[in-house]
Amino acid sequence: MAALVAGDGVVSSLPLFEGEVFLGDVDVFLPPGSPSSGMESQHPVFPGRKIQISHRSPASDRCPPLSVLQVISAYSVRCKLRAKKLDLHPRSPMGKLHSSCLNERRTAVVEAGAEELHLVAMESKLKGVPCFWCWSAQTGLYEACLEMLNQRCLALVFDLDETLVLSNNKETFENRMEKITSDLKNSELDATTEVALCNELYKVCEDSELLKDFTKTGSREGMQF
Repeated sequence: MAALVAGDGVVSSLPLFEGEVFLGDVDVFLPPGSPSSGMESQHPVFPGRKIQISHRSPASDRCPPLSVLQVISAYSVRCKLRAKKLDLHPRSPMGKLHSSCLNERRTAVVEAGAEELHLVAMESKLKGVPCFWCWSAQTGLYEACLEMLNQRCLALVFDLDETLVLSNNKETFENRMEKITSDLKNSELDATTEVALCNELYKVCEDSELLKDFTKTGSREGMQF
């Protein structure tokens, strides 16, 4: 997925910090129709006219951060950021932040009062140029959802739609359960691996039941979160 699309307009360039460490300047792109800001006025997304990352989110084990934020955010993407300097070395501070977030499925979090701004690392049309999409969510909501997803206390996605039914149907779950059951029959299994396989089998069975319930009822009523 390309991080910047036709129609995005540069509003301004802002400095990007992680804590007190300056990472470099970024161009800020707002979606079409968004209010612009002059150099002397308050920025529509970053009022302090700088972007200061307070921390990085936990890693997402099951879903890309973008997928989670698209569901829980009250808005569409707030803005897009692209490194202003086009010849950044991959091991530059901003390059390392981008690579780490992209590979580890983390977001860079900017605190903004009652909400958090999550910078999601994205691939750029300009090869090697760090890009981020900025999404907002109520403070603590993203990490709470992530914890439930990682611990498999929450369904694979929040709304079981046609995409999930097609990609995780009855057959895929059954094939996975058969594979785990076959592995459990291995007489050379050590105790730790056996316990891990049993736990995985239990969780796959739970996910299969969630899909069966949705297929029958068309809703998530009665599901435990």
